[in-house]
Amino acid sequence: MAIDWSGMDPKEREEALAGAFRWVREDNGGRLPFGAYQERVKTWHTPFVDVAVVKRRGYDRETVQLLLERRPETGHLYPGMRDVPGGNLNNRELLRDSARRLVAKLGFLWEPLPAGVATYTQTSAEVGVSHLFVVEIGEEWPDPLPEHCSTFLLDRLPKDLVPWQAALYPNMIQRFFSRGPSVLLEYDGQ
Repeated sequence: MAIDWSGMDPKEREEALAGAFRWVREDNGGRLPFGAYQERVKTWHTPFVDVAVVKRRGYDRETVQLLLERRPETGHLYPGMRDVPGGNLNNRELLRDSARRLVAKLGFLWEPLPAGVATYTQTSAEVGVSHLFVVEIGEEWPDPLPEHCSTFLLDRLPKDLVPWQAALYPNMIQRFFSRGPSVLLEYDGQ
């Protein structure tokens, strides 16, 4: 039976994850799928892939446009806020294949390039691990843009952008264009 995490209240989700850890620790011989680290810190790492679709005329933030989407009002995390398009990995899907799938879903054909990894706290028991890819489009934005999407200058992002993305992604994107893939950046809090 699959659990529908998307409709779950954050507190209910946290309790479900804690219950899963108790089961693994008590009924599964203490064998954790993520090794001893998670057992010590009692966290669950959830991997995501985000795709920053950008158009630029230079390396400075004032020349880079970023595609953002609006999250559903019914989402369990950050309802109604804007974010960089992304999603979960499918079963046994490679990171680059997931990024390609997301880019195709948005209607773009360019190859996504890895830009770095960001971690962030979602609940007291869950840490998100986002693998950011960048797709640079070489022409004008399509008309119309993909559904629920808008473009913004990297130095003028909206105030309703998911907090951890607003704190980490502009620097990661700028660093990607000036120096190549970025190092691990961490954001703990909102």
